[in-house]
Amino acid sequence: MAHWNMKLRPYYLVRPRLWREPRLRMIDDRSVVSRTWRYVYIRVPKSANSSVMTALLERFPEPGLDPARLERAKLDSTHFRDLGPLDLFRIPRYFHFSVVRHPYGRVLSAYLDKYQEGDKHRAMYGDRVASYDGGEITFRAFCRYLADGGEAENAHWMRQSRILDLADRMDFVGKLESLDADMEAIFARIGGAGPDQIPRAGPPATAASKKLAEYYDAECAALVDRVYREDFERFGYAPGLA
Repeated sequence: MAHWNMKLRPYYLVRPRLWREPRLRMIDDRSVVSRTWRYVYIRVPKSANSSVMTALLERFPEPGLDPARLERAKLDSTHFRDLGPLDLFRIPRYFHFSVVRHPYGRVLSAYLDKYQEGDKHRAMYGDRVASYDGGEITFRAFCRYLADGGEAENAHWMRQSRILDLADRMDFVGKLESLDADMEAIFARIGGAGPDQIPRAGPPATAASKKLAEYYDAECAALVDRVYREDFERFGYAPGLA
């Protein structure tokens, strides 16, 4: 669907504040609307969205969505662009939530996951990223690329606040760092007890949060602090290397 046509969809037609977003379709792909359970989940890539989605579908089944076929379920979910005029009167009463992550860990996770050999993102963005550090796809090059406008080019490293702004409000924003407790709160709001353990889903874990000192120097930290300033402020994370 062309970006211009997105504006004609009922949800976006009445939200001109979103018309200038150049990646509107990409961000809309991360919206999950459940008419069955009356919730809106904004999936933030690299913030446990696969695990959260799996847990939701297992506990709160959706017609036609199979948690065993997660990537297909994400694509086939009801998105904001799929809503009809009557939905516009209903979704203000739905529970809106998401899960976010410390920007340092999330940015590094995106780099470790998406710039490994053979990944399509390396093929798509690798040459441009490498141009920022002598032809090498280093983490420093990636941070420089983000600061030069690259942040806006892909949802896996886009500002979390930018993705969440797709919704009119957030009733609850959980954090990866407290996922088990926050998922209990999310499940309770939807209407049921949380799982004993959140199922691990999605690509192999990068353990990025344990590798910060290995990759971050003063320059990288300063660039991430600047580019993701709104995320730090909005979600209560502390910038700067400890």
